[in-house]
Amino acid sequence: MTIELGPPVTPHALHAALERLLDPDQPGYSALTRHDLENALLILLAGRAATSRLLGVELTAAAEDLRQATQITTLLVSAFGMGGQLFSYLTLSEQAWEQALQSGSLHNQIEHILRQQAQQVAQLIEHNREAVVTLAEALLLREVLTLAEIERLIQTVERDHPPVPMTAEQSVPRRVRVARRYEPQPVAVNGQHNTVEYAEEQPPPVHYARTRRCR
Repeated sequence: MTIELGPPVTPHALHAALERLLDPDQPGYSALTRHDLENALLILLAGRAATSRLLGVELTAAAEDLRQATQITTLLVSAFGMGGQLFSYLTLSEQAWEQALQSGSLHNQIEHILRQQAQQVAQLIEHNREAVVTLAEALLLREVLTLAEIERLIQTVERDHPPVPMTAEQSVPRRVRVARRYEPQPVAVNGQHNTVEYAEEQPPPVHYARTRRCR
């Protein structure tokens, strides 16, 4: 079996990707916002998230999507000034940039953004599961769908299965919701509001529900 790998994420490849993104001669060219780039990441990460969520498997077919998503995220952080710093890595030599890409801080920042977008697209897929499954089944039959056909299928799903709006709590990442449970809680004692703080070595009290065995 022959395994063909796509081009690696190197400074040269990043320069080529940057030229494509910023080429004013490209059809439909316009300046890109961070929102545009994040939407592109959602699209690239959606296939992997869908197979993982709906089929419970991870496929090698996601390799090219992950490569492109990594390229975009790397440029977002290192060239577009959208990663919290204004320093542009484009000023570095190819060797220096390659060393910077391998550094822990830049790598961790890229990974953090990718995981944020992956989590968001997973929530979108779960929230629109019926539509995703319907489109997947249609693609198995037709392989190619027009925009009009996609819109018609989604309208049918929304009519038969009205989406349940996500609550504000559901839109918050799970790790944040869990952390909130450990925040100090105010209690009223003799009419005065006090704050109960948990000691670091003591976890919050856990209440166990009793169950009755059926005979």
